[in-house]
Amino acid sequence: MGENALDLQVQECLREIQKIEKELTSQLQILSETIDKNFGTISTNIRELTNLATESTIGLVTDKRRAQLAMAGAAASVVVDVAGQTYAAYKHNQKLDKIMEQKRKIAEAKKDSIVRIIPIATKVNERLEKLLINEAGKRYVSKELKTSLTLSMLVDNMDKFLDMYRTSEYFVRIANYLKDEYEAWNKGKQTSTTKRPDSLDVNKK
Repeated sequence: MGENALDLQVQECLREIQKIEKELTSQLQILSETIDKNFGTISTNIRELTNLATESTIGLVTDKRRAQLAMAGAAASVVVDVAGQTYAAYKHNQKLDKIMEQKRKIAEAKKDSIVRIIPIATKVNERLEKLLINEAGKRYVSKELKTSLTLSMLVDNMDKFLDMYRTSEYFVRIANYLKDEYEAWNKGKQTSTTKRPDSLDVNKK
């Protein structure tokens, strides 16, 4: 695949990632304002990862920034998971009744939107995975690896693909997590059995 064609595909994937980010952060912001403010940390993490994917396409990302985002994502996961476990452990009371009523309303209003976005996010993710495997594989076994400068350029290019792929994979997992939560709320449960993924989980696929 030529450089121009590859760049076009990368830009198309980036535009889709940005659209998915808007839908996810919109829903998470509602959850933050009405259910638990800790959902706002997930929204912030998603925006940061989208910025990372965007910046990576033009080579502006340092290893330090990647590490900072990874730590922030892991911290957000712990906070939200603990909140969910606490809700599940609480005894029945009026406050939880009110929260459950809000959760059901949100689930009814937002579940269809999240269900629609999952196949879109999955398609982008699969496309990026294919690009990562095919293009990076071809480059690393090519005869271009003759100088340390060339190797450095190839590593930078791999980082770009990985930044976008990890962001996309995380979005797919968050979307599925929200779907599971909405389904649980519709059944009168305070939380689903699905562990809320963090941005480090994508490295374990």
